[in-house]
Amino acid sequence: LQLAANGGAWVAKQPKIPKIDSVDRIRIFTDGAWDPKTRVGAWAYVWRDEQTGEWRKCTGVATWTTNNRMELRAVIEAARSFENQTALEIVSDSKYVTLSVEHDLARWRRSKWRRASGAKVKNTLLWRALITEISFHDIKFTWTRGHDGDEGNEMADEAAKEALKAYLATVPIPEPPSPQIVLPLNTGFSAS
Repeated sequence: LQLAANGGAWVAKQPKIPKIDSVDRIRIFTDGAWDPKTRVGAWAYVWRDEQTGEWRKCTGVATWTTNNRMELRAVIEAARSFENQTALEIVSDSKYVTLSVEHDLARWRRSKWRRASGAKVKNTLLWRALITEISFHDIKFTWTRGHDGDEGNEMADEAAKEALKAYLATVPIPEPPSPQIVLPLNTGFSAS
């Protein structure tokens, strides 16, 4: 794996794939959603079919997860959807994903998945899965500001939120316990 800067975006360089102009890339928008109360998350990716002009989407759900994991999962699943080596542009509003690919990923691998502080890198399995996809495809990563009118980004955001909402509608969520005052026994205190 070799990452290199290319006009402000980081591109995984592939020896097997000839350099492809950005207009030939398939542009995919990714996003994740997460409900902290239930720890359920959803991921989504969308792209415009160049043949028909229609938008296509794919979503998924995971339990006991985090928002960052869902952002990563969206990118991984988008890349995995292509069986053949393909030139892709992944557009994400997640700085966690785009900045980590740009600044940290190669260093983390060299340091055996340790941060500069010595702490373990979180989500290592997902980062390794992403490296596998970067090694196979020619992927350019582009950051876009979320909720700023970018049609593809808005559609990915909405798809992830819809998938999360649909899943949560099918699973009973326990109500939080009603607040109670619990006093230790034999304190000499009386609640009146």
